[in-house]
Amino acid sequence: MAKLSTAQRARLAKALADGGVKHVTHRGDTELDGRREEFHQLERLCIDGYLRLSRIRSGRYDLRGERAFEYQLTEKGKREARRS
Repeated sequence: MAKLSTAQRARLAKALADGGVKHVTHRGDTELDGRREEFHQLERLCIDGYLRLSRIRSGRYDLRGERAFEYQLTEKGKREARRS
């Protein structure tokens, strides 16, 4: 497990304040700019045990046609967010 960067710590602190993270990668068939890299960073935080994927919404079921991923902090993520 790698040491968290300042940006990752800030992301965890914001997730703690907001009650989670919602990340939209596509609207309709169009991929939003820069969203793939951010998605991979959130995925890395999941692998390291700071976040967990709680819900996936796809365009077929969403009225705006968005593909969205919702994450919640784990206990480990909450501890780390409070430290920063």
